[in-house]
This record gives sequence, C-alpha cells and structure tokens, in this order.
Amino acid sequence: MCKHIYKHDFTDTPTCEWDKFYENIYENTLIKEISYPDLPHDKEGVCLFHSKDIDWKRKNHFVERLTELVYLLNNDSNPEENGDIALVDFIMVGNQKLEEAYPKHAYKIDFPDENIFYIKNTLCTSHLRIQHCRFIDPVVLERTIFKYDLILDNCLFKQSVSVENLTTGADLYMEQTVFKKYLVTDGINHVYSGLRILDSQFSSRTNFHGFKIQEFSVIDNCHFEKSDYVTNFYCYFDGGLDFSRNVFAHLCFDTCSFEGDCNFSELTQEYSWEILQPTILGQTAFIGTEDNMLFNSKTKIELTPDCFFELGHVTFDYCNIKDLGTAFVDSVKDLEDSGLVQVHPSCCVERLTVIYEYPYSAIKANIIEDFVHLITRYFRRWHSVNLSVNINRDRKNNRIKIVFKTIDDLSDVEFNRIMHKFSTTLQTTETNDPEIVDIQKTYRNIIERINDSNALTPENKWEILSLQGNIYININTLSIMEKRD
Repeated sequence: MCKHIYKHDFTDTPTCEWDKFYENIYENTLIKEISYPDLPHDKEGVCLFHSKDIDWKRKNHFVERLTELVYLLNNDSNPEENGDIALVDFIMVGNQKLEEAYPKHAYKIDFPDENIFYIKNTLCTSHLRIQHCRFIDPVVLERTIFKYDLILDNCLFKQSVSVENLTTGADLYMEQTVFKKYLVTDGINHVYSGLRILDSQFSSRTNFHGFKIQEFSVIDNCHFEKSDYVTNFYCYFDGGLDFSRNVFAHLCFDTCSFEGDCNFSELTQEYSWEILQPTILGQTAFIGTEDNMLFNSKTKIELTPDCFFELGHVTFDYCNIKDLGTAFVDSVKDLEDSGLVQVHPSCCVERLTVIYEYPYSAIKANIIEDFVHLITRYFRRWHSVNLSVNINRDRKNNRIKIVFKTIDDLSDVEFNRIMHKFSTTLQTTETNDPEIVDIQKTYRNIIERINDSNALTPENKWEILSLQGNIYININTLSIMEKRD
C-alpha cells in the first residue's frame, strides 16, 4: 500500500486511495483493454503518482499512466457516485524529450533536450481538480478538451507552461497557483463558462493569447512579477471581467473585447500598463482610491470613438488622467461630450489649477473673458504651455470666477513668474511673426476697451489689467491708457 499521507481536510481518506482503485481496476471502469493495470511503488513504498523519485517515475512511464488513469476515470462504472476526478499531491514529471518527439514545438521551452510533461489530443469528460500538485518539468498542452471544469488549486509549476487550443466546457479556475517560469498560450482557447484566477503568482513572461471567455471572469489578488517581458492579455471577455487587487510590473490588454461589466480596481502598477485598441461593448470602469489612484506616466490607453459599440461606456474614478498625456486628455474630453466616457471629479486631470474671482458685472465679465483667453495664447506662444480657462458667471451670487488649468508640468511658482511678465513681454517684443503681432494688437485693443468704459472705475480697470495684482503693468501700458484719457 502507498505510504503517502494527505494533510488536507478536504480529502475523503487520510491515505492514498489509488492502490484500492488499481486492486479492482476492471470493476472500477468500463474499459477492459488497459495498458497499465498495476500501480508501481518506489523503494520507499510510495506510489508512482506521489513518489519523489523523479528518475524512477520517468522510467515507469509517468505521463502515459497518468493519462490512462484519467481516461479510466472518465469511464468509471459509477460516474454519478464517484463525481469529480481529484488529483491531489501528485508530483508531475515528463518522460520524453520534446526536441526528439515533437521537434516543431521545441522553441516553446528554454531547453528542448529536457524531459517534458506533454499532453496532446486529450479529452476529459469529468470535472478535473488538480490540487496541491507540483509540476517538475516543462508542461505542454496541445488540443486538450475538458468537458467540465479544469481546476488548479495550490499548484506549483517549476518550469515553463505552453498551452495551445485549450477548451473547457465550464470554468477554468486557478487559485493559489505559482508559475515560476513563463506561461504562454496560443491558438484558439475557448472557456465556455468563466475564467477565475485568484491569489496566484506569475514570476516570468505571461501571455493569455486567443482566449474567448463566455461568462464573467475574475482575476483577483494576483502578482505578475517584474520581468523583462510584458504580461499580455489578448482575450474576448464576453461575460465581463473583474480585474482587482493585482500587482503588476508590465501589463498589456492588447486588442481585447470587453463586454458586460468590466472593472479595473485597487491595482498596484509598478511600471507600465497599456490598453491597446480595446473594443468596448459594455460598462467598463477604472476605479482607484484616494490613497491609491490608478495610472502613472507609464500608462497608455488608446481610446477613440471607434472603440465603442452599442451600450459601450467607460468610467474613470480616482484616476490620474493627467499622467496619460495631453492628447489623451483632449480625446477623453471629446468622448465625455459624446456621452461615451464619464470622468468623475475624483480624478486628477490637470497638473495645475489657479482661480481668480471678481464681483460680477456684464461689461466686466465680457472684457475679462476676452482678456483671459488672450493670456492663454500668450502662455502657448511664448512658453509652450497649454493653458485652458473656464469662466463661470455666477449672477445669483454676483461673482465671476476665472479658472486656469493645465496638464503640463507647471508649478505655481513658474505660473506666477510667467504671468507677472505678461504685459512687459507683449509690449517689448519686436517681431514680424503674424501670431505675435495679432496677440499684441488684441492686447492694445483690450486696453483701449477698458480705458473707454464708463462702467468701470479706475480700481476696476487696474484690477482687470493686473489680474488682481498678478500681472506687472509696465509703463507702455500706462501710456496707452493715458493717451486714451
């Protein structure tokens, strides 16, 4: 009897159950042509599946025996009574070299002359649970079909994993599973229920490519560790996605389709994050917190009207929108005007906001509006600063509020320094540049309008032209006003 003892509270028996299965193997399965009707034990008295003697396991055809075991369990004489297939505490090894047996796939692993755990053209017609198992060698799965769930629980993959054309009729579930080397998928991979990846660790290149997931997916509390490669998702999330509490260094959602409710929240971005050419078919939300806002300067999101289809909508809450750059901010504003995007007030959109308030009057408001727009032209032409301005006329409270904003990297000190020089710069610059000449003429016209206004007191005139003392009024400006007098 196998001496392996389970240390889990979920097992039905404290000791290995496979000896009993093989003792009455022809009674436990409908299959009569069995290649391996016995279960060998190593010198320690442990069965092939639980043994730690790697070389001995290879010599005893571990992979062939394992695949036959699953095949036999699929055809169990009492499938309803026995339920799921549970492989617990197995130490998985390969017993063939990929370069020799399947040379076209040799590029998929780091060392093609190593033994690999290779499963090809396999059908599992039961729920399969692989729990607390260790995979010692590189794993290659090719054209494998699981009629129901495929569950990986507390598993360790010590070498690379390559998956091609995988199908699960129900959930693909991973929990507390560790991938020490890269995980790469290719071909068409179809999950007919949901993808669940919980509390797992990915230590190298990770690529979920070609996945079509029909129901709601959850990727939660995982760590995609820093490496020289990007963690890449190229998937159709047809039932929605909850991507939360994950830590990542380099992450990319490349040409993904987001349908249903999709949430990205409570994430730790250590370096880069890209969302490229998404298809938005449902409600997608990016949600940070006050202490942990989403996005940084290494974030790139491609979001255009062509990304949105019927019912498609994106919400940003507690996000550093400003870090995505001027072009993105401008496009988001257009998308927001079109009703495709909502940016909550919790988001940080501008790097700098400066507010001025004046007592309201119609003539004052009109002149101020033209004047502050001229100031934005000055910032842009002389200092290459994209400064926007909003004018809020609050007639009820008899106030007019001027709000300057910019997403450029501009401090309060630098803003005030540039503002102080506004009048002097415009009056002293000599050039034939058409734009500068037009700005200068517009400035002189505003001065003349202010000076000609009988509705403005001398204090009002000074308050406007100096922007409440923040613009130094030079002697040229004073001479213009005096000449108009």
